[in-house]
Amino acid sequence: MRKLLIASLILTLTACGGGGGASGTVSPGDTKNQAPTIVIEGETKVQAESHFLLRTQLNDRENDVLQVQWSSSLAGVVFSNVTNTQAEVSMPAVQTLTTVTLTLTVTDSANNSTVKTHVVTVTPKASSNVALFDLATAYSVKQNDVIKIPVKFDSPYPITAVDWSFVGFTPRELQKVNDFSDYSGTTSAEFRAPTLSQDADFDVVVTLSTTQALYEAKTKLTVKAESIHSITVDLPEPIEVIEAQEGELVANVVTDEEIEFIEWDWQPKPEPEVISIGTKQFKFKAPDVENDTTFDVSLKLTTKSGLQASDTTKVTVKNATAASPIILKADRQTAATGHKAVISVTEINLDEIAEFQWEIGNIGQQFVVSSKGKLDVTFPSVNAEALPYLFTYKAKLKSGQTQTAQTTITYYGDAAVASQVALTSSSTMHIYPQEQVEHVYTLSDPNHLVDSITLESSLESKYI
Repeated sequence: MRKLLIASLILTLTACGGGGGASGTVSPGDTKNQAPTIVIEGETKVQAESHFLLRTQLNDRENDVLQVQWSSSLAGVVFSNVTNTQAEVSMPAVQTLTTVTLTLTVTDSANNSTVKTHVVTVTPKASSNVALFDLATAYSVKQNDVIKIPVKFDSPYPITAVDWSFVGFTPRELQKVNDFSDYSGTTSAEFRAPTLSQDADFDVVVTLSTTQALYEAKTKLTVKAESIHSITVDLPEPIEVIEAQEGELVANVVTDEEIEFIEWDWQPKPEPEVISIGTKQFKFKAPDVENDTTFDVSLKLTTKSGLQASDTTKVTVKNATAASPIILKADRQTAATGHKAVISVTEINLDEIAEFQWEIGNIGQQFVVSSKGKLDVTFPSVNAEALPYLFTYKAKLKSGQTQTAQTTITYYGDAAVASQVALTSSSTMHIYPQEQVEHVYTLSDPNHLVDSITLESSLESKYI
């Protein structure tokens, strides 16, 4: 698991400005010295008392001289042969599975600093018949509050059962979740702390049953009757972001003391590109995904007094598959006064369109009815011989893409219609009783303006 950031001191060094305002974009005239950037690569799971190499890529836009400093959340870790491109790390002995955060601080000659962390899980050297537990040694909670205790474990023998016991109190609203295979797994217990008149310590025990032996691990639970400090963390409801676009999570954090450690976590991979990060805010550029993918994003905060609070939300990254180009199709290409035309939006699923706009030139809004999928037009009388009307459709898709399509309908004025459209006959029609008559008319309509022809006739007899 890769942690994105830790320690409130880091925020002071890496934050861009305060609580809002201008973005981090540097204009061509901005000569402010920029902080260096850091990339760390290397092992994420090692054995106690082992040595391994971390490779680093440091970049400073101004090519300043860089000062490199490593630190560790676990005592006894030794860094040697440190350069701008690597560091050799030696791990001490540990008794249980231990998560260690290695922190690299890089400062340029202008005193700009950047902090990057690398998380390593350390497995203790143990005999083959010893189970390993990743369980915090102590927890603290206020009376009547809900607490969740997670545990990871590895067993030398096939696991048959996992159970919890609570020494000195009966947990309320207890929920246990076990997830294990033959030799490893996880378990958690979530419950409401008891009501007390004074602070008290209790033992919470996890028992691992295997085909050959029982193994136990325990943690101390301190329940405080009263606490002058508190902290709560609430992340927003799940959000959706298009791949390669920016997203932001803003947490609601309520506490009356200083935040000492900050830990944002994004699972699973691929991880996003971090734009900015802090106690309440996480701004990122979404990773590229082949299909729509949902990620779990969590925030864990620890106060100076040791109180912890965390919350998790989901971020769905949408695949930005290119949509087919929109095409406008009109049911006529020419028109005269009073003609109606329908312009349809085709070659796209209308559900993919988030926003749309029709541009109709100077035809007048009173002569059109618009919707997402079509435009109905009634052509008014205009003093013009031939006037092309350009219709433009602009759409913003839910994927973030924008598309534009156009089509043209040419309008012919009344005078042009009168001069161009004619229905003629080469002779006079003669009608005789009891005889079938055929008479030929010729239509002249070079611009295809006539929709239909109606023939009306009347008979005039010369005989009374």
